Amino acid sequence: SPCNEEIALMGADNNTVVIQSPGYPTGYNHSLNCNWVFNSPPGTHIAVEFLDINLEESENCEADSVAVYSGRQLARDPAPSTSLIGKYCLTNESRTTVESITNTMTLKFTTDNFANRTGFKAEVKRECGGQLSGSGGIIEFNDTEPGLPWKWARQCDWNVTVGRGKTIEVTILEIDLPDKNDRVCETHYIFLRNGHERDAPFLGDGKYCRQELPDPLMTTGNKLNVKISAYGNRGRYKLSYREVGMDCGGTYELTNGLTTQEISTPRYKNPPPPYSECTWKFLAPAGQRLSLHFVDRFDLTDSEDCQKEYVSVRDGGTDVSRTIGSYCGSKAPSTIVSTGNMLYVHYYTESDTPADGFKAMVTNEEVCGAILRERTGVITSPNYPGTYPKGKECFWWIIGAPYHSLRLQFTDFSFPGWRDCNDTDHLRIMEKLPNNETTGEPQIFCGRDEPTVIQTSTNEVLIALHTNGKTLGNYRGFRMNFTSTHDTCGGELNGESGLLYSSGYPSPRIYSMYCKWTITVPHGNQVKITINDMDVNLEGPISYNARFYNDFRFRSKIPYTLEANYERVVMSSSNKMMVIFNAERGRRGLSAKFEAVPPAPCGDAIEAVNGTLTIPSLPGYSSRSFHCEWALTPPESMRQTITDEAGVTLAVSVSGPIGNRTASTKHCLRRRSQIQVMDSKNLIGSACGNIT
Repeated sequence: SPCNEEIALMGADNNTVVIQSPGYPTGYNHSLNCNWVFNSPPGTHIAVEFLDINLEESENCEADSVAVYSGRQLARDPAPSTSLIGKYCLTNESRTTVESITNTMTLKFTTDNFANRTGFKAEVKRECGGQLSGSGGIIEFNDTEPGLPWKWARQCDWNVTVGRGKTIEVTILEIDLPDKNDRVCETHYIFLRNGHERDAPFLGDGKYCRQELPDPLMTTGNKLNVKISAYGNRGRYKLSYREVGMDCGGTYELTNGLTTQEISTPRYKNPPPPYSECTWKFLAPAGQRLSLHFVDRFDLTDSEDCQKEYVSVRDGGTDVSRTIGSYCGSKAPSTIVSTGNMLYVHYYTESDTPADGFKAMVTNEEVCGAILRERTGVITSPNYPGTYPKGKECFWWIIGAPYHSLRLQFTDFSFPGWRDCNDTDHLRIMEKLPNNETTGEPQIFCGRDEPTVIQTSTNEVLIALHTNGKTLGNYRGFRMNFTSTHDTCGGELNGESGLLYSSGYPSPRIYSMYCKWTITVPHGNQVKITINDMDVNLEGPISYNARFYNDFRFRSKIPYTLEANYERVVMSSSNKMMVIFNAERGRRGLSAKFEAVPPAPCGDAIEAVNGTLTIPSLPGYSSRSFHCEWALTPPESMRQTITDEAGVTLAVSVSGPIGNRTASTKHCLRRRSQIQVMDSKNLIGSACGNIT
């Protein structure tokens, strides 16, 4: 045999080859390095049977040996990709059969400079079964043709793998068993498993023989195992498989009757499954354009050039249309408008712990308004500086920098004048509280006089333009600049104690301002707020002036009554508190201090192998609303033994009702009472309701 050779075992007449070491059986030379690479079609694998081995024997076959690898490795290959199956040199290893797990095998024969013997002889065969990948294919097994060079009793295994985050649809197309023996199904069948492992769950009934062919079956992951068993020359089997993406994405045609479509990542507002991918295509009537508005939370894993996780938008209907942008991180882009009547949106994550995702609205209505997530910008009425159209309702949502306020300045303003602006065309401006649907009292403007500069108290504002069809005359509308200002109020506070003041305290404020503080004290303590001074309008909305929360996501509100003799002390249930305060124009604002007070009613940092967590029972806080966080880590002695190969897992068992409603663990997002288990960033699971 040549010393280095690549052999293809393809076709019905080319499935077996016999090779032997150079010089066999008279003897081989010193210092040989011979490689044979064998290839077979996808869905098959290679097996080698050593008919004779007579080499210089040594411990671990360090002298002369023949090694078997899964994969290819010729001497000239610059970067071989192989996996060692075994090395052989002992005479008693003759008649040994070795199988590769792939459709490529390398035999490597090496000798040293000392003793030599007659060499080796081996038969290499193509066997059924193997590794299959790609988006789809056919597995076909025909055991009825005479003369096939297979064993009398045969079992073939295929491991099918599709893209991460995908599933596999399996359709059994044919099972033809001419033998009518009732016991034929003991040796002739197709067996399907939902995964590659030997103990993976059955897919469907698992075993299929004579029964009626089932409807298409669907795996829960991206792996499938197919085993076909036959005995003798009888039986035909055929099935197909195809990759199925997430239940997301689609093609949508927006019309004059259906003008809006909502899209979101899978499971929103919870993280999507790992390796998710979704594609949406939108089409509007000719001459119309499409607008994409990201609404609500936007949370995609941040990475360089957004390579790890992103949503990309293309100005057209295909994946090769012009890219408008790819976006990740926690800041959503402003409204995106197509130049034509098609839009292509693609979401992808290669992370096994994706971020929470996004929600967006796509509309084909005439562009009038937008969501603007910018520090500065300009907005104008439609057709400005020409006459604005009649019968319009336009909305702008401006979101400036966090913890900032907005400065709105009109450079042009042209509307009809009226005693009551509600009775004519007008512009309405409303402040919006971040992470909340609450808006302040609207300011309404009309006429030809430019409004004075408006300084908001929050970093979000809603602007609405209303025009009716009754106005006589031509009016330009408006042009307005907006800018995020640096007059901030609030922030993150950490430590055992500290002070908080609203911006400018104690001087009366020139304009109102929204303030938010997030306070964290050491684990095992609760947050105690002592109010030194709070100057507010007691006749205004209580929830708008001062609010306190046990968490940072507006879920666990601490009951608080704002009146003339207001409470001076507010206590949290755990080591966190969020304070929301509206510093009103003409008033001093807020002066307070915080401190850590042990013990906390609930929550702590715990190092233990096991334990029990309970809801709070200490006085000094409101039992009607609480938020508890426990940071659980294994003991130091256990952490020292953790390696890359062996980690530590956490099991949580819940007993007793959570809240007063029956619920499943799949629908806890909107429930006020729930238990969540998270790692350092992502939600792992939740429980709520009366469950066991």
